[in-house]
Parts: sequence; C-alpha cells; structure tokens
Amino acid sequence: MRPDAVWIEFQRLQAPGERRVVLEKISIDDDREPFFNGKGEFRFHAKVWTPDNGGLLKETRLPEEGHFHLSDLPGSNEVRFDAVLFENWVEGKLAIQIGGLEFDTFDPDDRLDSFKHVFRGDPANWFGHYAPTGEAVDPQDMEGWKLWFRVEPA
Repeated sequence: MRPDAVWIEFQRLQAPGERRVVLEKISIDDDREPFFNGKGEFRFHAKVWTPDNGGLLKETRLPEEGHFHLSDLPGSNEVRFDAVLFENWVEGKLAIQIGGLEFDTFDPDDRLDSFKHVFRGDPANWFGHYAPTGEAVDPQDMEGWKLWFRVEPA
C-alpha cells in the first residue's frame, strides 16, 4: 500500500463514521434449571444506542422467534450468532445493553443480569474484540452467562 493510501486509511479510521457492533456468541454457565429438567429455554435482547446522528436506537431479539435450548454443560451451552447489532454513524458515544430471559413453565421466568457498556470519546479507540478475561472483575462475565462481541469499522 502506498504511504498516502495508508495515511488516508488511518484518517478514515480516526474520524467519526460508520461503526458496526457484532455479537459473536453467548455461553451459559447456569441454565437455571434443576439437573433433571435438562436444557433451559433462553431468549436474548440487545439495544445499541447513540445520541449522534439525531439519536439512533437499534433493538435486536435473538432468536427473532422462539428460544434457544441451552444447558450449562460444555458442548451444549453456547450459541454462536455473528449478528450485527448496530451499523451506523457514530461520533462520540455508543451504548450497548444485552440481557436475556430463561423461560419457566410453572415458575416466574428468570431474568439474566444485563451486560452494559458505554463507549465514549474517539470511535477509533473502540475497535476490537471484547471477550471474557477470567479476571475477578470481568465486564463480559455476568452472573451465569458470558458474551463475546466486537466493534469494527463498517
């Protein structure tokens, strides 16, 4: 790539512009079911909002209809999405909230703790892959479930 082309690409990534948020996968650590019931029935809901560009809110339900059957056992506790949650213009703030429900027939549904993250400042600094770290305080590791997502140029 020519030096001036590298500079143009660098400027494009540094400037406010189109950004994409992709939910890669979710893993369940606690299916909130007794061992004899098997898998839980899960549905997830995502909201991504920016006050920029007149205020944009994108809501996504996963799956669009029905639910996922997931257990807390390895091999049946993950669902891969690679779902685009947001793709639009951003200048200085982007908020992400992802939550879920585990449905119960005879008991009240179990609401999963929500993941919340607010990006502020230069959108070029938001690019990256966000995954559980295993540290004592881990923003991608909620009580009973984990998530992986990325922010990239659109």
